[in-house]
Amino acid sequence: MNALELTAAILAYLFLACLLVGAIMGGRSTPPLVTREGAPAPALPAGAPDTLMAVYIAGPMTGLPDFNYPAFHAAEKQLQDAGYRTLNPARNPEQSSWQGYMRAGLGQLLEADAIALLPGWERSPGANIEKQLAFDLGLGVGTVDNWITVASKIGPHRVQSPYRAEASR
Repeated sequence: MNALELTAAILAYLFLACLLVGAIMGGRSTPPLVTREGAPAPALPAGAPDTLMAVYIAGPMTGLPDFNYPAFHAAEKQLQDAGYRTLNPARNPEQSSWQGYMRAGLGQLLEADAIALLPGWERSPGANIEKQLAFDLGLGVGTVDNWITVASKIGPHRVQSPYRAEASR
């Protein structure tokens, strides 16, 4: 499969996922985000090399106090302290609908090397879509604790994967 075919397949998958989620949610929109204090945390710790693995954080938000942002921010800090580059959907700009939040998050997921699942992800339609897409794309899938263990044993740097396309192809 060439790059154009792969891009088309990913876009088709994302479109179908958003349609499915829209059908599941019945067109309900997500309440506005809680106010954030201060500037968003940097995705990379200061001076970190660009070879660090990018980990997307996924978990339940809808219906939880503060949209579960404290858990997302705590996971972000733990992963950054372990040396990872993080992609935290709880830091995305406010959207007008649940589908808007999903589109923003899925865009981040496409930049990731792995996904870190928060407790309760199994009950979240969005996190289930994100986990399945990560799996289908050949990204690493695990919990925050899994990724911290990996970093302590082999480090937080990208590993050459047989599933990733070579730049020279």
